[in-house]
Amino acid sequence: MFKKILLSLFASLAFSFNLQLLAQSPTPKDPTDNKDRLKIASFNIEWFGLNGSLGGIIGEESRDQDIKKFMKKYGYFDHDVIVFQEIVDVDQLKTSVLDSKFKCKTYNHKDSRHQHVVICYKPKYNLSLDNDDNYQLESVTVGSTRLRPAMHGILKRNGKSLVRIIGVHLKAIPSNSDRRIQQVEQIANHLDQVDSSIPTVVTGDFNSFHDDVEQFSGLLEDFDLLHVPHLDEFTFRTNRYKDRLDHFWASSSVSETSVTDAFDTCSNDGDEGRGVSNRPYYNDHISDHCPISTEINL
Repeated sequence: MFKKILLSLFASLAFSFNLQLLAQSPTPKDPTDNKDRLKIASFNIEWFGLNGSLGGIIGEESRDQDIKKFMKKYGYFDHDVIVFQEIVDVDQLKTSVLDSKFKCKTYNHKDSRHQHVVICYKPKYNLSLDNDDNYQLESVTVGSTRLRPAMHGILKRNGKSLVRIIGVHLKAIPSNSDRRIQQVEQIANHLDQVDSSIPTVVTGDFNSFHDDVEQFSGLLEDFDLLHVPHLDEFTFRTNRYKDRLDHFWASSSVSETSVTDAFDTCSNDGDEGRGVSNRPYYNDHISDHCPISTEINL
């Protein structure tokens, strides 16, 4: 009888101890919710809304499901922020590609075939105005109605400012370096007027040629922005051309271990492979640019 009492008491104590352990155990962490790291991507989707061509017809974009599958399969939907360029049909991007999984900010333009810059971010965040009355940096058009403004804002979570995001799509063509430098000068002018305690990431399609990257770095280093080194040789690739046009610059306080990782099809030397690993297929079904991504420390 005494033995049964002891066994019953031991079982009761063990059960109580296990309950205490369960009560003290932390809630399992969502693997995509890393509060110490922020994943950011930039993706130029060639003439999205015109089926990849300036001569395309509005309303006949057919790549949306291929792009959606590509972004899902290769983890781009797991990113916290994505900056898009060349988006003609913003609504189709939000509903058919992103499937309303992101909130997005852009601007209106009178040209129905305008290539918009769009900042998209997970719903757990908010994008706040940054010393401005809208999300555009109109000065980056340097007076041309045909160029794209930069998009900008402060990414916040639960009211806390995390990082300033500036998304760009600069003037194309190798001979236009002077115009691109003027555009980056306007970004520098903006940075000179904002709260420098908030870390900054500038990303997008810089259409960089010649010594553009060095020139841009010279303008941005005054604001403690460093060019994030590339792991891959190219971010743009067609049958005729190949270049590294897409970049990140980020505050040194958040980018000490950061690298720029481009989807590798743009750096493949051959046309072997299937699906998006095959460069001609990728160009036809996705884009002429490969998305780039990086992670920063918060």
